[in-house]
Amino acid sequence: MGNSPGALLLASSAGGVYGGNPRLPLSEGCECIPISAYGRAKLDQEALLAAWASGRANLSILTARISNLYGIGQNAGKAQGLIGHISRSLLHHTPIHLYVPLDTIRDYLFASDCAAHLVLCLHRLVLERGQRVTKIIAAEETVTVATLLGEFARIGKRHPKVICSPDHASLLQPANLKFKSRVWTDMPPPGRTPLRVGIQRLHQHHLSMFQRGELLIPMR
Repeated sequence: MGNSPGALLLASSAGGVYGGNPRLPLSEGCECIPISAYGRAKLDQEALLAAWASGRANLSILTARISNLYGIGQNAGKAQGLIGHISRSLLHHTPIHLYVPLDTIRDYLFASDCAAHLVLCLHRLVLERGQRVTKIIAAEETVTVATLLGEFARIGKRHPKVICSPDHASLLQPANLKFKSRVWTDMPPPGRTPLRVGIQRLHQHHLSMFQRGELLIPMR
């Protein structure tokens, strides 16, 4: 890229990098305390990008620390994304294996809301040449895992089958992740598709795929 003017986005993980910090709400000024290999890898990516960009004065960098994404188009072949996993399991009548307590609290952001906000941020970066910005992108609203299950029970007219089996992996999952961005607060926040609406859209999409025989059976 040389020293051409432009903007570059790194999608990082808010939950991954702040996972071990008990301070709530978590903002950009909070200490990064990753408790998993994934979180440490994300911090390594951020450091590598910062080092690479240090000599490129015309290049602006946005490190977006994003909360839990969900929505249409997620890779169903990967065992990740709790909301999508519950939706597929409900349609296939397969049990959902939970490795965290039902009162685990997370921030879920609809993917298209996140994408639209990132575009706005990148437009701003192009105008503010040479900036290095780290920003949390989140719904800034939290729910428990139990709330998610209850919402799917309402939509599906039956309760999802759940197997609670905490193991060593649950130690790498903080009990509560609540975020509040303190950067670029003059910008409007990400669009907030209500969780109930977002879940309904995703489940209807999965239902259409299921009826066409295209919905993969969820991995454990």
